[in-house]
Amino acid sequence: MSRLRHLGLAAALAGALACGCTATPLPEPPAETLNIDRIHAPEYSPATTIIEIVGDPGAGPPGHTLRVTNLDNDNPPVDVVIAGDGSFAVSLSGDLVDELRFQTRSGRDRAQPIDMIWGSRTVMPAARIECVQPEPLQQQDFELVTVGGSAASRTIVVRNDCPDSVEVTAAGLRSVDSAFALGNPEILLPLSIDPAAEATWTIDFAPAEMGDAEEIFFLQLSTGGEQERYPITLYGDGE
Repeated sequence: MSRLRHLGLAAALAGALACGCTATPLPEPPAETLNIDRIHAPEYSPATTIIEIVGDPGAGPPGHTLRVTNLDNDNPPVDVVIAGDGSFAVSLSGDLVDELRFQTRSGRDRAQPIDMIWGSRTVMPAARIECVQPEPLQQQDFELVTVGGSAASRTIVVRNDCPDSVEVTAAGLRSVDSAFALGNPEILLPLSIDPAAEATWTIDFAPAEMGDAEEIFFLQLSTGGEQERYPITLYGDGE
């Protein structure tokens, strides 16, 4: 923390005490993202279909948890704690050109995910269609939900800002056994969205146990010859 910021916080706290007010607790520092330029895959074994991912010093925020999820299979994600020098090593099952989601976490706070197409010793950003973006684009927090109580619901909206119709060819959860469920599963696919129109999906979160839960909702969109997949991380906590 800089000296100026430290003095500012001290002054604010002193002022609150002087007026008899209760100081508001400082929010938890946000999770920091990765330096993708310092991440590489030195080895890949087609015989065992194992990807070895290495983050060199300075690749990530020390002490934060890194979760890596292979978006092209249904295996559980892999979590590692980033070392004090910012380095890490992760092994997970996968094949060349699989899409992997990297996300760092500090407490409940999650940094924006980074999606990469994994190749032999190289990485390439995952493609997206510029004129159509789901809202939210990458992740949705369901916050704290009482175990055994009413489900929390959130909506995912796809608005078509393209000059042509957009077709939704697939929409669903990565896992069929989770605390998350589609609230409107009756939507028939493929679904065509006209220009300037939108479509909405409802996701329900009903935790069966205490603690954090996570899932990924997939949308497959196509227009003008482009077809791309949009993964949206869903997370919440049972209390």
